[in-house]
Amino acid sequence: MCHNLLNLRSMFGKWLLKGTEIESGCVIGAGSVVTNHTETDKNCILIGAPARITKRDIEWKHER
Repeated sequence: MCHNLLNLRSMFGKWLLKGTEIESGCVIGAGSVVTNHTETDKNCILIGAPARITKRDIEWKHER
């Protein structure tokens, strides 16, 4: 199962552009612009415009 954390502003502000693929476990910061040219790894934090990896190999838990 793939889990990603998107800040609501990123998701509803339409900053995830067409053709974007986000690896499992990524966290995307508010106002970040993620394009199909953005480098992503599993379990990383992406922020900025254009988005860049700021931290790798993060761990977070999704609990219900």
